[in-house]
Amino acid sequence: MVRGDVEAALWQRIRPDGGSGESGVEVRFSTAPVEIVGDGTVVEVELEDVSTGRRSRESFDLVVGADGLRSTVRSLAFGPHERFMTTWNAMICAFSLPGQAPSFGAQDSLVSARSGGAVWVFGLADRAPTALLTYCAKDVGAQFTGDRTERLRDVFADMDHPAVRHVLDALPTTTDCLFDSVHQVKMDRWSTGGSCSPATRRGA
Repeated sequence: MVRGDVEAALWQRIRPDGGSGESGVEVRFSTAPVEIVGDGTVVEVELEDVSTGRRSRESFDLVVGADGLRSTVRSLAFGPHERFMTTWNAMICAFSLPGQAPSFGAQDSLVSARSGGAVWVFGLADRAPTALLTYCAKDVGAQFTGDRTERLRDVFADMDHPAVRHVLDALPTTTDCLFDSVHQVKMDRWSTGGSCSPATRRGA
């Protein structure tokens, strides 16, 4: 299962009627919290429409942060990311391939690994395979400079397996790619004021 399948299932469930006669869930795009204030009974949230800059304040019983590793909700409720994010000195890159690597079956999965790096191909029954590249990096910040494809070609230059070349050759053509550093969020507690609870997140 890929992340897109989970997203599609959620959209199917929360849309009006959702297949169950329910009214659906309100979804707002281009909206971000800029201030969260809770008194233990109600949470006041200042929201910004990032497309227009317009701000408004609304009250909620509960605010849950499920907004990624670098959670805006967590930073507003608890403080800067740097206080809680432990770096693993590693990077990942994941994307869908246009087709399977040469000489492998459509649903085959494979891994080519060496010390400090690995290239994975996950074969799927109902779509093209997904690629995952992982590697160690002492200077994580430097990984986000320059051309991503050329950086990954340099990282895996010593791996000449045909499947690795296939993955790297496909990278420039992908329209949906996750390229990020790997961290673990460590916190003494995951809620504050009895009303604000950022979600646990580990990984990238």
